[in-house]
Amino acid sequence: MVIDLSIPLNDLPKWFEGAKLNLAENLLRNRDDRTALITTGEDRETKRVSYAEMYETVKLYAAAFRKFGIKKGDRITGYMSNREEPIFAMLGAVSIGAIWTGALPLIGAEAALNRFKQVSPRILITIDRFRNNEEEIEMLEKVKEIAKSDFFNNFIFFSLKI
Repeated sequence: MVIDLSIPLNDLPKWFEGAKLNLAENLLRNRDDRTALITTGEDRETKRVSYAEMYETVKLYAAAFRKFGIKKGDRITGYMSNREEPIFAMLGAVSIGAIWTGALPLIGAEAALNRFKQVSPRILITIDRFRNNEEEIEMLEKVKEIAKSDFFNNFIFFSLKI
């Protein structure tokens, strides 16, 4: 039942009580050659990713997260531009019950660090660089600055070379 209609709305009835939804389970249920994603960017050609390819890639991310001890309720954060890798990482995280969050890479290291402190992630995934408005944005210096923080003891950093 979606809602108990015997409870007045001003008494705040519970919606979808007991229901559970796994976003990854729903997005990864298809494993065929139909297009799941179309990606493009300033520094690359338009690319189509099939559901089968997406499933296999997400499976690798989930396996890596499990290898590092990530479990349900743990938090993983991305600090990268809008591209296919954060989608795969997010799906890998939520497929095992972890929580995904992110920070856009145009914000500075201090702002990103403040964001990460709010959610206490166990893993940070980033990229080494990206293009924005025909400018090459280097990420590794920002990540080094973040890594110097006392907040990130026992923290796992992944940097994808693009």
